[in-house]
Amino acid sequence: MIRRRLSVPVAVAARRADAVRLLEREGITSSKAMAKALNERGVATAHSGRWGTKTVSRLRRRLKRLRL
Repeated sequence: MIRRRLSVPVAVAARRADAVRLLEREGITSSKAMAKALNERGVATAHSGRWGTKTVSRLRRRLKRLRL
């Protein structure tokens, strides 16, 4: 059986899925509010930067596509 490595964006999305789902359960659903909450909680981005609305929106789209 050959195992394929996940691409960096997919691997990061998979690691951040729990944080995003937790925020959604708390009622934080907009990308802007989610970015603010992720920054306040110290959740790192792929390159240890700050979360922005576009970054969150790409992450959420990727999670939806991966069904995570």
